[in-house]
Amino acid sequence: MKLAIDARPLADRFPGIGRYLAGLIPALLEADPELRITLFADPTARRGRLDPFAFATERCAVVPLPAPIFSLIGQLRAAWAIDRGRFDLLHAPYFLTPIGLRTPLVLTVHDLIPLHHPEILPGRIARLVTPFLLAAAARSARRVIAVSRWVAEDVVVRGLADRDRIAVVPLASDRLPRPTAMGPDPAWPPPPYLLSLAADKPLKNLPLLVRAYALSGVATPLVLAGPSDPRHRSTADAIEQLGVAGRVYRIGPVAEERLGDLYRGALALLFPSLAEGFGLPPLEAMHFGVPVVCSTATSLPEVVGGAALLVPPDDEAGWAMAIKRIVEDGALRAALADAGRGRAKQFSWSRTASETLAVYRAALGQMPAIGSVV
Repeated sequence: MKLAIDARPLADRFPGIGRYLAGLIPALLEADPELRITLFADPTARRGRLDPFAFATERCAVVPLPAPIFSLIGQLRAAWAIDRGRFDLLHAPYFLTPIGLRTPLVLTVHDLIPLHHPEILPGRIARLVTPFLLAAAARSARRVIAVSRWVAEDVVVRGLADRDRIAVVPLASDRLPRPTAMGPDPAWPPPPYLLSLAADKPLKNLPLLVRAYALSGVATPLVLAGPSDPRHRSTADAIEQLGVAGRVYRIGPVAEERLGDLYRGALALLFPSLAEGFGLPPLEAMHFGVPVVCSTATSLPEVVGGAALLVPPDDEAGWAMAIKRIVEDGALRAALADAGRGRAKQFSWSRTASETLAVYRAALGQMPAIGSVV
């Protein structure tokens, strides 16, 4: 199979989608020795932790495509470049797909959160056009990959794809770098600490977490890891107003190779998100044997199964009680750690790659439709 992948989202600007591609691409090559992949990457995009050009191998070519993903002209140029390559298939991991594409398309839908929460989109034009672009991409794809059953049902309910065109293919955590010999970063507090790993954006619900942490009264420090958006001050304001600045550490983004060290020092992961298409941090924490307290919202109960302590995302008092309990109850932490390790073993990038290849073959008519969400 001659496969093209739109790797323009393999960049720090798209941390979730970028990490999806970073896990999937090498697993695809391992799963099918005959597969040849061409990644189309924007050389003008800022690269940091996630760099598509680092994936170049004998069987994985990386082609510079200076076609910004948010540009109309860029998407027309992308379609022309990809069609010229005469690929069997294009896999697009993001709903902004090349316009006028003739190459058969498989689309991964990570979530429809912008349709539920249009306020997160940057401006009136984005709020107006996003539903149309997302619908156009889903309807033009031969097959749609949903990263969770919750996303798949959302796609069906909104009429973006029939059930027989959708396959649920989950993400995984088994290829994370192991803890290094370097140990904790000097900027982090000494272990153990409570950990939240999320971008500081409204749907991640970090202000509620800070309020619940303050209400819990625990002395264990709280680490907030992930990029901050300067447009949103509510988390910083909550820390200042509640007088917990000495116990709450905002450490910013963490390099991929240091995630193992970060998780190893955590007493528990706290994940109060209001909406997730999948939710990798809880699965990653369970992979490292870190107890998880997470929200009951959207896909999260599906991902963690019965291996986490679940709290509604709007229940501040419930979160405070859960934080206090996870800090004080060693037996609970041990039970959740054991359950989490078992749960994480049910997910692997090898499985993700195998099921993704099956979707490719179905899209090309090489096997029956698979992955119905029924």
